[in-house]
Amino acid sequence: MIIKWKAVLFGAAEIVRVDCIRETTHIVVCREDNSEWSARKISEGAAYFDSWAEAHAHLTQHAVNRVMGARRQLEVASSYAGNVKGMRAPVEAPT
Repeated sequence: MIIKWKAVLFGAAEIVRVDCIRETTHIVVCREDNSEWSARKISEGAAYFDSWAEAHAHLTQHAVNRVMGARRQLEVASSYAGNVKGMRAPVEAPT
């Protein structure tokens, strides 16, 4: 049995121990309840690692990236709000 650590990236972030029966460069194959399933080692929703520490480092970097993205979005939204607040009514030409 090959022990892998699955870092779940979305929803409740967690690191789960997974027992695999074989692996390739890009795939892990696991058996659970008399059925086999395979998964990509790195995907958008999860990643599989040889140690808990590697999974934790990956999950930590993902969290940092989410924070940096949120900060960029806040900067853009603040700039937009500043532009809206700074609007002046047009000077109407006399009729």
